Amino acid sequence: MIGELSFGPDGNLWGVVDGTIFAMDVTTKEIVKSKVIMPSVYNTSKWKPYHIEWSPDGMLYTTLSRKLLVIDPETL
Repeated sequence: MIGELSFGPDGNLWGVVDGTIFAMDVTTKEIVKSKVIMPSVYNTSKWKPYHIEWSPDGMLYTTLSRKLLVIDPETL
């Protein structure tokens, strides 16, 4: 289950699910970036959502894998 979707400063639609982050080009509907940040162990509740917040400097803050993480969208 996708935890949350958010448009980033780059215009892509970003999403997080379990331990993975991804970005989709909404024009072509292609996944342009993705990375497994932490392998999922599938032992957390799927009913509690993951969150995405963008900081003014363009960094992505998320609760991916039930941890607070800061991700550079350029390098993942």
